[in-house]
Amino acid sequence: MWLKYIRNGAGSSDNPVLLRRVAIVNSFSLIGIVFLFFFGFVNILNKDILAGNFEIAISLLALLNIIMLRKTQNIEKASAFMLCLMLLLTGFLLLSGGMADTGLFWLYTFPPLAYALKGKTKGHLWIGISLFMIITIIILEVTFIIANPFISYSPLVFRQFLASYICVSLIAYLYAYFQEQADASLEREKNLLQTILDNLPVGVQVSKPNSPKPFMQNHTASLLVGKSVFKQDGSAYPSEEMPLKLALQSRKKIIKDDMLTRTAGDKNRYIRGISTPVFGQNGSILFAVGVFEDITHEKEVDKMKSEFISIASHQLLTPLTEIKAEAELFMLGDKYSSLGQDQKKIIESIKDINTRMIDLVTSLLDISRLESGRIQINPQLTSIDTLIQEALADVKEKLKEKKQELELKIPKNIPQINIDPSLTRQIYLNLLTNASKYTPAKGKISLSIEDKGDVIFSKITDNGYGIPEKDQDKVFQKFYRGENIRSIISEGTGLGLYLIKEIVKVSKGEIDFESQEGKGTAFWFTLPKK
Repeated sequence: MWLKYIRNGAGSSDNPVLLRRVAIVNSFSLIGIVFLFFFGFVNILNKDILAGNFEIAISLLALLNIIMLRKTQNIEKASAFMLCLMLLLTGFLLLSGGMADTGLFWLYTFPPLAYALKGKTKGHLWIGISLFMIITIIILEVTFIIANPFISYSPLVFRQFLASYICVSLIAYLYAYFQEQADASLEREKNLLQTILDNLPVGVQVSKPNSPKPFMQNHTASLLVGKSVFKQDGSAYPSEEMPLKLALQSRKKIIKDDMLTRTAGDKNRYIRGISTPVFGQNGSILFAVGVFEDITHEKEVDKMKSEFISIASHQLLTPLTEIKAEAELFMLGDKYSSLGQDQKKIIESIKDINTRMIDLVTSLLDISRLESGRIQINPQLTSIDTLIQEALADVKEKLKEKKQELELKIPKNIPQINIDPSLTRQIYLNLLTNASKYTPAKGKISLSIEDKGDVIFSKITDNGYGIPEKDQDKVFQKFYRGENIRSIISEGTGLGLYLIKEIVKVSKGEIDFESQEGKGTAFWFTLPKK
């Protein structure tokens, strides 16, 4: 609260030099107001009306200076006004004999304040003015031009004042000199950093916690996300969903690739944002760094690939289905029963390979429809328990074959929710199939469901092979399969988790996981009730 108050007068500036000067003016003015008002009141009680009124007047002027600084935010005028008040006060104290006690405080604090507020060059001028005033008063006192019954200075006292004042001024000058050197060095480093950032091919923003906007960004970031950012449906992108905000709130890395901006040619550009929080030694977040890149070309290429895959898959699905039908029909006929064991194995192998090819082509078609928005979402009130039982029926044989233990934690009062039953069943089926496939024989798999207010939370856990930490950021990518798995299980397309992620996304839910290689994996996802 105190720090926020003494910064009042700097506006929204983050300039450290300006903030320091504002803090000095506010802090010292407040100290002066309290002390001068107190001593002024004491002097009035002691019948020293002149000194008391003068000190109270100076304290009121200091208060007025703080108010004007807050309104005008003009630190140059505010600092000059405060130094003038100090000169008036020290001059009055010299003339009235007050330098023998509390007046020494005001005398010796003037040089540091002058250099701190006005810098090395302008500080010389103010020190010169103060020395001229002190020497003039000394000469007038020593030559008895000024006769004041309250003054009892000796030449020795004056010399001590003058010598100590010059020493304090010299120390203050050295401090100001080294402070300006440090500020100049800091400014050079800041400019160098800004130059490096401005020449990067990606946009960079840096934001502090509780800050309404980034305190640092390069030119590319201002072009990509500095203006209006919107979603694919044309609506404005909510500020609370921007990567930097989410990284600061969630304390973890955030990746967003659904942001769009519009260029001068009125062409939409796709933006990917990756934000990461940076932590201090005590675990608190210092700031978050966001990197933004134009992925329009990547999206266009991806769209062309998806269209090609969609066309190719359509062309492949029909002959593959016919081959499967012919193989199954042949296996039901008399000729199949007359074949030898080796020949039967060949036919069964053809059928199994064909089935896997159909599954691959079907997955590719589903992904293509999801990515292009052509898939039909048919939400209806659905029982989660029913979907799970249907999915379990499909994986029961695999679990039994590998002698795997399945633990179910499904409350009886889970309400029906408005979802697409076919797509949601596929989520449970794929996750349970993966859990069984990538867990050794006699392993343990668990499925739990929780009602968490607005969403239904589902979690599938296994004690299988796990996912290497270095590969975990690729888990939801198309065709990804972990290095530790490929040497153990050769079968697999690497499309299942990507498909699940897309289904959860179109269902307006969230999906995530945690895994430790050699110990197992837990996937969880949420589905909104409405």
